[in-house]
Amino acid sequence: LRYAKVLFNLDKENGADMEKRLGDFEFLEKLLMRNPDFLHLLKNPLIDLEEKRDLLKSAIKEGFDRIFYDFLFYVIAKSKLDFLEQIAFQYRGLVDTYLGIWEVKVMTAEELMPDAQKKMVESLEAIFHKKLKINNEIDPDLIGGVKLLMGNLMIDWS
Repeated sequence: LRYAKVLFNLDKENGADMEKRLGDFEFLEKLLMRNPDFLHLLKNPLIDLEEKRDLLKSAIKEGFDRIFYDFLFYVIAKSKLDFLEQIAFQYRGLVDTYLGIWEVKVMTAEELMPDAQKKMVESLEAIFHKKLKINNEIDPDLIGGVKLLMGNLMIDWS
């Protein structure tokens, strides 16, 4: 959580676009997942940090701002690259809390259609006066209806 908090506070102080930052994390995670050899190079203790910096810059080109580049190099220097996914997850939680966004787990028997999901979000946002982010999960044990889980509140309409 410490690394996520540091980046979050830097972004807050510098007025960075936090949603863009989440996209940066996602892009980087996909890049590293698709290129395991590249990940091994970045984690290799025999390669000095400057060479790793050059490798990362050449792979990314333009796209990350200075704060994220510096943060990334710090994570690499501290050999914490394996924790990037957790750092991104914790950063998302900090951003959601800061922006007043609640994450809602919606359990249904089938995938919610986009129109139904949009209507559900609009209705729930009107009820709770909060911005909501929906994560639809399929529960094969449900015959019909919906279960909602928001923090420690559960609503069962199944």
